[in-house]
Amino acid sequence: MLRKLTLLVTCTDRKRLPASVDLQVRSLPGSTLAARADAWIQRLSAPVEKLPLVELYKGEAWQQVRELVRTAWRMGYAPELIVASAGLGLRHSESQAGGYAATFAHGHADSVASRDDDARAWWACMQAAPDVLPAPSRLLTGRVLVVASSAYARGIATTLHQVAETASIALLVGGMCDIPGLTRLSPNKALRAPLGGTASSLNLRMAQRWLEMTEGRELVSNRIRQEWQRWCASVEQTESYDRRRLTDEQVQEFISEIRAANPRASASSVLRALRDGGFACEQSRFRRLFHEAVTVS
Repeated sequence: MLRKLTLLVTCTDRKRLPASVDLQVRSLPGSTLAARADAWIQRLSAPVEKLPLVELYKGEAWQQVRELVRTAWRMGYAPELIVASAGLGLRHSESQAGGYAATFAHGHADSVASRDDDARAWWACMQAAPDVLPAPSRLLTGRVLVVASSAYARGIATTLHQVAETASIALLVGGMCDIPGLTRLSPNKALRAPLGGTASSLNLRMAQRWLEMTEGRELVSNRIRQEWQRWCASVEQTESYDRRRLTDEQVQEFISEIRAANPRASASSVLRALRDGGFACEQSRFRRLFHEAVTVS
Protein backbone atom coordinates (compact mmCIF):
# COMPACT_ATOMS: atom_id res chain seq x y z
CA MET A 1 0.00 0.00 0.00
CA LEU A 2 1.35 3.40 -0.99
CA ARG A 3 2.12 5.79 1.86
CA LYS A 4 0.76 9.35 1.79
CA LEU A 5 3.35 12.07 1.40
CA THR A 6 2.55 15.77 1.28
CA LEU A 7 4.96 17.77 -0.89
CA LEU A 8 4.89 21.45 0.07
CA VAL A 9 6.70 23.61 -2.49
CA THR A 10 6.71 27.30 -3.36
CA CYS A 11 5.35 28.99 -6.47
CA THR A 12 7.46 30.27 -9.36
CA ASP A 13 7.55 33.71 -10.94
CA ARG A 14 7.11 32.23 -14.44
CA LYS A 15 3.51 31.45 -15.39
CA ARG A 16 1.62 30.36 -18.49
CA LEU A 17 -0.99 33.12 -18.12
CA PRO A 18 -0.03 36.80 -18.06
CA ALA A 19 -0.81 38.89 -15.01
CA SER A 20 -3.20 41.78 -15.52
CA VAL A 21 -2.18 45.13 -14.07
CA ASP A 22 -4.57 44.61 -11.15
CA LEU A 23 -2.94 41.27 -10.31
CA GLN A 24 0.54 42.72 -9.94
CA VAL A 25 1.42 43.66 -6.37
CA ARG A 26 3.19 46.79 -7.60
CA SER A 27 -0.24 48.21 -8.55
CA LEU A 28 -1.63 48.07 -5.00
CA PRO A 29 -2.29 51.43 -3.31
CA GLY A 30 0.36 52.50 -0.83
CA SER A 31 -1.71 52.26 2.33
CA THR A 32 -1.36 49.87 5.28
CA LEU A 33 -0.31 46.26 4.76
CA ALA A 34 -3.72 45.02 5.91
CA ALA A 35 -5.48 47.32 3.43
CA ARG A 36 -3.18 46.24 0.61
CA ALA A 37 -3.76 42.58 1.43
CA ASP A 38 -7.53 43.11 1.57
CA ALA A 39 -7.49 44.85 -1.81
CA TRP A 40 -5.38 42.04 -3.24
CA ILE A 41 -7.74 39.33 -2.00
CA GLN A 42 -10.70 41.16 -3.55
CA ARG A 43 -8.87 41.33 -6.87
CA LEU A 44 -8.23 37.57 -6.77
CA SER A 45 -11.99 37.05 -7.02
CA ALA A 46 -12.26 38.89 -10.34
CA PRO A 47 -13.25 36.69 -13.33
CA VAL A 48 -10.12 35.83 -15.33
CA GLU A 49 -8.83 32.91 -17.37
CA LYS A 50 -7.56 30.26 -14.98
CA LEU A 51 -5.49 27.08 -14.95
CA PRO A 52 -4.79 24.48 -12.26
CA LEU A 53 -1.69 25.62 -10.38
CA VAL A 54 0.19 22.52 -11.50
CA GLU A 55 -0.31 23.77 -15.07
CA LEU A 56 -0.07 27.51 -14.38
CA TYR A 57 3.55 27.51 -13.25
CA LYS A 58 6.39 26.87 -15.66
CA GLY A 59 10.16 27.12 -15.96
CA GLU A 60 13.12 25.01 -14.86
CA ALA A 61 12.24 25.08 -11.17
CA TRP A 62 8.68 23.92 -11.81
CA GLN A 63 9.98 21.13 -14.04
CA GLN A 64 11.90 19.95 -10.99
CA VAL A 65 8.73 20.11 -8.88
CA ARG A 66 7.11 17.74 -11.38
CA GLU A 67 10.17 15.50 -11.21
CA LEU A 68 9.96 15.51 -7.41
CA VAL A 69 6.38 14.23 -7.67
CA ARG A 70 7.47 11.48 -10.08
CA THR A 71 10.34 10.53 -7.78
CA ALA A 72 7.94 10.22 -4.85
CA TRP A 73 5.73 7.84 -6.83
CA ARG A 74 8.77 5.73 -7.80
CA MET A 75 9.81 5.47 -4.17
CA GLY A 76 6.44 4.06 -3.15
CA TYR A 77 4.70 7.19 -1.89
CA ALA A 78 1.31 8.61 -2.84
CA PRO A 79 2.23 12.31 -3.10
CA GLU A 80 -0.14 15.25 -2.76
CA LEU A 81 1.28 18.53 -3.98
CA ILE A 82 0.46 21.83 -2.29
CA VAL A 83 1.86 25.24 -3.12
CA ALA A 84 2.81 28.14 -0.86
CA SER A 85 2.30 31.31 -2.89
CA ALA A 86 2.79 34.89 -1.73
CA GLY A 87 -0.12 35.86 -3.97
CA LEU A 88 -2.52 32.97 -3.31
CA GLY A 89 -1.74 31.61 0.14
CA LEU A 90 -1.50 27.87 0.77
CA ARG A 91 -3.25 26.08 -2.08
CA HIS A 92 -3.65 22.56 -3.45
CA SER A 93 -1.91 22.20 -6.81
CA GLU A 94 -5.19 21.24 -8.48
CA SER A 95 -6.95 24.47 -7.44
CA GLN A 96 -7.19 27.07 -10.19
CA ALA A 97 -5.86 30.61 -10.54
CA GLY A 98 -5.11 33.18 -13.20
CA GLY A 99 -1.82 34.90 -13.88
CA TYR A 100 -0.51 37.07 -11.04
CA ALA A 101 2.73 38.65 -9.84
CA ALA A 102 3.57 38.48 -6.13
CA THR A 103 6.64 37.29 -4.28
CA PHE A 104 8.32 37.15 -0.88
CA ALA A 105 11.71 37.82 -2.51
CA HIS A 106 13.16 41.17 -1.53
CA GLY A 107 14.08 43.82 -4.09
CA HIS A 108 11.40 42.80 -6.59
CA ALA A 109 8.82 45.17 -8.04
CA ASP A 110 6.09 42.78 -6.88
CA SER A 111 7.46 42.02 -3.40
CA VAL A 112 4.62 41.81 -0.91
CA ALA A 113 6.81 43.16 1.90
CA SER A 114 10.30 44.51 2.48
CA ARG A 115 10.58 43.30 6.10
CA ASP A 116 10.30 39.77 7.48
CA ASP A 117 7.66 40.75 10.04
CA ASP A 118 5.54 42.30 7.29
CA ALA A 119 5.99 39.21 5.10
CA ARG A 120 4.63 37.02 7.90
CA ALA A 121 1.76 39.45 8.47
CA TRP A 122 0.92 39.31 4.75
CA TRP A 123 0.95 35.50 4.89
CA ALA A 124 -1.52 35.59 7.77
CA CYS A 125 -3.80 37.83 5.69
CA MET A 126 -3.64 35.34 2.82
CA GLN A 127 -5.60 32.91 4.99
CA ALA A 128 -8.67 34.76 3.70
CA ALA A 129 -7.75 34.31 0.01
CA PRO A 130 -10.04 32.25 -2.27
CA ASP A 131 -9.58 28.44 -2.18
CA VAL A 132 -6.88 28.62 0.49
CA LEU A 133 -6.36 25.45 2.50
CA PRO A 134 -7.80 25.55 6.03
CA ALA A 135 -5.50 25.89 9.01
CA PRO A 136 -4.80 23.35 10.27
CA SER A 137 -5.04 21.20 7.15
CA ARG A 138 -5.05 17.40 7.07
CA LEU A 139 -2.34 17.71 4.43
CA LEU A 140 0.08 18.95 7.07
CA THR A 141 -0.20 15.76 9.09
CA GLY A 142 1.50 12.44 8.43
CA ARG A 143 4.61 12.65 6.24
CA VAL A 144 5.47 16.13 4.94
CA LEU A 145 8.38 17.15 2.72
CA VAL A 146 8.87 20.92 2.41
CA VAL A 147 11.12 22.58 -0.16
CA ALA A 148 11.54 26.34 0.27
CA SER A 149 14.06 29.10 -0.30
CA SER A 150 15.18 31.24 2.62
CA ALA A 151 12.99 34.15 1.44
CA TYR A 152 9.86 32.02 1.33
CA ALA A 153 10.73 30.21 4.54
CA ARG A 154 10.78 33.59 6.29
CA GLY A 155 7.39 34.51 4.85
CA ILE A 156 5.63 31.20 5.63
CA ALA A 157 7.34 30.65 8.98
CA THR A 158 4.01 30.09 10.77
CA THR A 159 3.14 27.28 8.35
CA LEU A 160 6.55 25.66 8.83
CA HIS A 161 6.07 25.71 12.60
CA GLN A 162 2.63 24.22 12.10
CA VAL A 163 4.16 21.39 10.05
CA ALA A 164 6.68 20.80 12.84
CA GLU A 165 3.83 20.47 15.34
CA THR A 166 1.30 18.43 13.35
CA ALA A 167 3.31 16.20 11.00
CA SER A 168 4.31 12.76 12.21
CA ILE A 169 7.49 12.93 10.07
CA ALA A 170 8.70 16.13 8.45
CA LEU A 171 11.68 17.14 6.32
CA LEU A 172 12.60 20.69 5.28
CA VAL A 173 14.96 21.10 2.34
CA GLY A 174 16.40 24.61 2.16
CA GLY A 175 14.76 27.10 4.49
CA MET A 176 16.29 29.82 6.59
CA CYS A 177 17.06 28.13 9.91
CA ASP A 178 16.49 24.97 11.93
CA ILE A 179 13.01 24.49 13.38
CA PRO A 180 12.40 22.08 16.28
CA GLY A 181 10.43 19.13 14.98
CA LEU A 182 11.69 19.47 11.40
CA THR A 183 14.67 17.57 10.04
CA ARG A 184 16.45 20.06 7.81
CA LEU A 185 18.79 19.79 4.84
CA SER A 186 20.51 23.16 4.60
CA PRO A 187 21.10 24.63 1.13
CA ASN A 188 24.43 23.34 -0.14
CA LYS A 189 25.83 25.11 -3.21
CA ALA A 190 28.64 22.53 -3.37
CA LEU A 191 26.00 20.05 -4.65
CA ARG A 192 24.98 22.16 -7.64
CA ALA A 193 27.53 20.62 -10.02
CA PRO A 194 26.89 16.94 -9.12
CA LEU A 195 23.11 17.44 -9.15
CA GLY A 196 23.09 19.69 -12.22
CA GLY A 197 20.63 22.43 -13.08
CA THR A 198 20.46 25.99 -11.86
CA ALA A 199 21.04 27.33 -8.37
CA SER A 200 17.35 28.25 -8.11
CA SER A 201 16.30 24.59 -8.46
CA LEU A 202 19.03 23.13 -6.24
CA ASN A 203 16.81 22.57 -3.19
CA LEU A 204 14.34 20.63 -5.35
CA ARG A 205 17.11 18.46 -6.76
CA MET A 206 18.42 17.82 -3.26
CA ALA A 207 14.93 16.70 -2.23
CA GLN A 208 14.77 14.31 -5.18
CA ARG A 209 18.12 12.79 -4.28
CA TRP A 210 17.06 12.37 -0.65
CA LEU A 211 13.86 10.56 -1.70
CA GLU A 212 15.89 8.25 -3.91
CA MET A 213 18.07 7.39 -0.93
CA THR A 214 15.03 6.31 1.06
CA GLU A 215 14.66 3.37 -1.37
CA GLY A 216 11.01 3.10 -0.39
CA ARG A 217 11.74 3.15 3.34
CA GLU A 218 10.85 5.86 5.85
CA LEU A 219 11.20 9.51 4.87
CA VAL A 220 13.63 10.34 7.70
CA SER A 221 15.95 7.97 9.54
CA ASN A 222 19.46 7.88 10.97
CA ARG A 223 20.46 5.55 8.15
CA ILE A 224 19.45 8.06 5.48
CA ARG A 225 21.09 10.95 7.35
CA GLN A 226 24.39 9.05 7.48
CA GLU A 227 24.13 7.98 3.88
CA TRP A 228 23.39 11.54 2.84
CA GLN A 229 26.42 12.89 4.70
CA ARG A 230 28.70 10.27 3.14
CA TRP A 231 27.35 10.98 -0.33
CA CYS A 232 27.73 14.74 0.06
CA ALA A 233 31.31 14.37 1.26
CA SER A 234 32.12 12.25 -1.80
CA VAL A 235 30.63 14.55 -4.47
CA GLU A 236 30.76 18.13 -3.17
CA GLN A 237 32.44 20.62 -5.49
CA THR A 238 33.14 24.14 -4.31
CA GLU A 239 32.33 26.61 -7.05
CA SER A 240 34.04 29.98 -6.97
CA TYR A 241 32.67 32.97 -8.84
CA ASP A 242 34.64 36.17 -9.29
CA ARG A 243 31.85 38.20 -10.82
CA ARG A 244 31.65 41.95 -10.42
CA ARG A 245 28.34 43.37 -9.19
CA LEU A 246 26.84 46.18 -11.27
CA THR A 247 24.59 49.07 -10.32
CA ASP A 248 21.00 49.15 -11.57
CA GLU A 249 21.99 51.77 -14.15
CA GLN A 250 24.87 49.62 -15.43
CA VAL A 251 22.65 46.55 -15.74
CA GLN A 252 20.01 48.51 -17.66
CA GLU A 253 22.69 49.94 -19.95
CA PHE A 254 23.91 46.40 -20.66
CA ILE A 255 20.31 45.31 -21.41
CA SER A 256 19.81 48.24 -23.77
CA GLU A 257 23.02 47.48 -25.66
CA ILE A 258 22.09 43.82 -26.17
CA ARG A 259 18.53 44.64 -27.25
CA ALA A 260 19.73 47.34 -29.62
CA ALA A 261 21.57 44.59 -31.49
CA ASN A 262 18.78 42.04 -31.00
CA PRO A 263 15.38 43.56 -30.08
CA ARG A 264 13.91 40.07 -29.54
CA ALA A 265 16.50 39.03 -26.97
CA SER A 266 14.80 37.45 -23.94
CA ALA A 267 15.50 38.22 -20.30
CA SER A 268 17.10 34.81 -19.74
CA SER A 269 19.43 35.14 -22.76
CA VAL A 270 20.53 38.65 -21.73
CA LEU A 271 21.15 37.54 -18.13
CA ARG A 272 23.23 34.63 -19.41
CA ALA A 273 25.27 37.02 -21.56
CA LEU A 274 25.79 39.34 -18.59
CA ARG A 275 27.02 36.50 -16.37
CA ASP A 276 29.20 35.08 -19.14
CA GLY A 277 30.81 38.49 -19.24
CA GLY A 278 31.89 38.10 -15.62
CA PHE A 279 29.19 40.21 -13.99
CA ALA A 280 26.81 39.33 -11.17
CA CYS A 281 23.08 39.99 -10.91
CA GLU A 282 20.48 38.06 -8.92
CA GLN A 283 17.73 36.67 -11.17
CA SER A 284 14.70 38.41 -9.64
CA ARG A 285 16.56 41.74 -9.59
CA PHE A 286 17.59 41.30 -13.22
CA ARG A 287 14.03 40.48 -14.34
CA ARG A 288 12.77 43.66 -12.66
CA LEU A 289 15.45 45.76 -14.37
CA PHE A 290 14.84 44.02 -17.69
CA HIS A 291 11.10 44.77 -17.44
CA GLU A 292 11.83 48.41 -16.63
CA ALA A 293 14.33 48.72 -19.49
CA VAL A 294 11.96 47.16 -22.01
CA THR A 295 9.02 49.28 -20.83
CA VAL A 296 11.02 52.49 -21.15
CA SER A 297 12.28 51.56 -24.61
